Amino acid sequence: MKRVDASTLEAHIKRKYTKEERLALIREGREETGKYRSRTAVKQKKTGGSSNREKEHKKAMPLVAKRRKIAQARVEKKKQKRRASTQFRGRKAWK
Repeated sequence: MKRVDASTLEAHIKRKYTKEERLALIREGREETGKYRSRTAVKQKKTGGSSNREKEHKKAMPLVAKRRKIAQARVEKKKQKRRASTQFRGRKAWK
């Protein structure tokens, strides 16, 4: 017969944290995250170049091209709205 060591049979039981230990863990996690700030504050503080959206905003486009782009966006938005708002009501006419 092979002898069995008693320590291998013992189960590892995890005890509950006390309130102080739980709070310590929470505070430790909070230190890693930065302070909450508004999006504009973050944008103003950033370094580096401007984003593509900012560049597009500054870019002087010919009036015709700008109007076409606005009209295209309006049409696309209308299509999306039509797709999203359609909800089937009533019976199917086919099987």
